[in-house]
Amino acid sequence: MGPMTVIGESFRSLGKNKARTALSILGIVIGIAAVIAMVAVARGAQRRVEREIAAMGDDWVVVWYEGNQRGGVRRQQGLPPNTARNDAAAILDECSAVRAVALANRTWGGIQVISGFGNCQTTARGVEPLYFDIRRWGIVAGRTMTDEDMQMRAKVCWLGETVREKVFGSVNPIGQTVRLNGVALEVVGVLVPKGSSADGHDLDDEVLLPFSTYQPLIGGNEPPRVFFVASKPGYALETAKDQMRTVLRRRHRLADDEEDTFRMYDRGRTAEASEEATNVFNMLLTSIASISLLVGGVGIMNIMLVSVTERTREIGLRMA
Repeated sequence: MGPMTVIGESFRSLGKNKARTALSILGIVIGIAAVIAMVAVARGAQRRVEREIAAMGDDWVVVWYEGNQRGGVRRQQGLPPNTARNDAAAILDECSAVRAVALANRTWGGIQVISGFGNCQTTARGVEPLYFDIRRWGIVAGRTMTDEDMQMRAKVCWLGETVREKVFGSVNPIGQTVRLNGVALEVVGVLVPKGSSADGHDLDDEVLLPFSTYQPLIGGNEPPRVFFVASKPGYALETAKDQMRTVLRRRHRLADDEEDTFRMYDRGRTAEASEEATNVFNMLLTSIASISLLVGGVGIMNIMLVSVTERTREIGLRMA
């Protein structure tokens, strides 16, 4: 019996029971489709985490002050106004693993930004020029912040994409004027959209100002308690953090048995947590896809077994 004869006989056998053939094909299609869909979803989730890490960066640390622990209660220290600035300068000067430091301050609870075209509640943050480099904030329109903006205390600002859309809509915001707490500011740039973080926070809902402008006009008398630090290429972030902790503890005159008066937060931990969650999610999807494929295979095996059992006599005659 030649190959063509076998193929022809196979098609004739499939055509004799169309319902059984259709169910077998359906089982195969469902199993393969489930595997492809699950793999695609898992890969999409992984790429989202990778895009977030690439957009935010994983080589920077934010440092802020919390005070000392006394009698089970954490009390804020009466920090001199220039503590953050002096600490940041010392870190940049003494830590070999650090490439950039930038002071920052922000409003808590939101601030209203108003233009002639709309208004919204958002977050205002006073930053230094290196903040754009540390946080990987690109400019999609306009210009970036310069040292001259800091020196001149320029009344300028940069809008996140969410703020731009709410306040200006389809109008070009560059050169327009907005008001933050009654302070008139010229829009000189729009930030590259970054989307939402893993915890759902809108990264584009923010307005950036020069730090020297923000402090007297919006920040008030509250001294800056936050600064951002980026590690040098080739250095592990943990190395930079260890060096920073040593410098800050020495500058704050902390004994060995005293807790840190500062806290550090780095994107590396969030990135690791997101990656672990994604891996667990991928394993779950893979398990579901494998079960679907297994169920489809068992169904096809049952149909084939029934088909062979029904034709046992016929197969015996043909073999004879």
